[in-house]
Amino acid sequence: MTIRTKIYPDQGIVHRLNDVMTEQGSDSTWAKNLGVDRKTVWSYRHGVSEMPLSFLKKVCGATGVRADWILWGGEQKYHGGEQDDRV
Repeated sequence: MTIRTKIYPDQGIVHRLNDVMTEQGSDSTWAKNLGVDRKTVWSYRHGVSEMPLSFLKKVCGATGVRADWILWGGEQKYHGGEQDDRV
């Protein structure tokens, strides 16, 4: 299953994904830590490619960010309400 980020290139999912990923490293750092190509990270962060749920799960596991926050926004960004610097 994939998340259609191409529909919202400058808001929503892409914006929140960028918010999380920018806080904790470059595309190259993320690619290395998540075991994917740097171009893949870039394409998800810019809404060029559809992001698979497996990638979302990796980002959330690495940061402590709630998947529902990336997908839909809301008040509670992190599990437990506080930032977790895992990457």
